[in-house]
Amino acid sequence: VLGAKPLPGAPKLVSCLLDTLGKVVHDTSATVAEKAYVEQLLMSALENAAVNISVRCNLISLKCLLSSD
Repeated sequence: VLGAKPLPGAPKLVSCLLDTLGKVVHDTSATVAEKAYVEQLLMSALENAAVNISVRCNLISLKCLLSSD
């Protein structure tokens, strides 16, 4: 399901995926093969969601930050 559709670039989604990945990494009940498969799926979903996050900056604020005055 995670790899079937493009994911929106939402910071909350990335946060939830990271939380889930952390839980899978620390799960001791699953076999190594099961964990590796789920970890790969989650990392792929994380990449998919993260690349779709748009970064917006205010050009005026950016100019103020870069000015030497």
